[in-house]
Amino acid sequence: MKTWILASFMACAALSLQAKDAAIVAPDTSRTEVAATDLKVLQPSLNLEPVKNVTGTILGPFGWLSAHFDTRLKGNRGWGFGGGLGWAYAGSNDWFGEKESFHLLSLSPEFNYLFGKKKSKFELGGGMTVALIFGKVEYSDVGPLGPTGPGYVVPDKTHETFLAYYFFGTIGYRLQPIRGFSMRVGISPTFGLGGDHSVDGILILPYLGFGYSF
Repeated sequence: MKTWILASFMACAALSLQAKDAAIVAPDTSRTEVAATDLKVLQPSLNLEPVKNVTGTILGPFGWLSAHFDTRLKGNRGWGFGGGLGWAYAGSNDWFGEKESFHLLSLSPEFNYLFGKKKSKFELGGGMTVALIFGKVEYSDVGPLGPTGPGYVVPDKTHETFLAYYFFGTIGYRLQPIRGFSMRVGISPTFGLGGDHSVDGILILPYLGFGYSF
């Protein structure tokens, strides 16, 4: 009987010592959990700084070549706004010796919305392009039908300058990390109100751009 009681006490003492050791060895995770919670709370605030982007683009509603800048309102997704400067050239030469040569300089304010939590995003946006178009029209007497042919006009040269405008949308993919290489690719439905200084109908223009976000 005494042996059984002693054995019971020894077992209880061993269990007590193990519990005490466990209490001493076990780390205090409460502070770690609090710190982790604080980091989770603070993490969104670290990404609230608006991400900005500069891009060089070919084609699209801005011209043959254009440079763009835009910024998010907050973080690296959601609403943003910006603008671009573009350039294009157009020329033609017909059978009757009429030669046209025009340059386009454009200013394109725009707004957009980026969907996606990571650096790969879906972009929807829109804006308006105002363009200064200037150039010349030359009438020559060296056309293939010669000065006696039909449609002949006296050799002359005229200079023209005028403003044009049209509206556009952007639908595409954007690679935009918080900092680093960026890319834009998509299509741009372009339309106007018609007339001599706008676009008739709807044009679907592709665009491709590369840049840097910061």
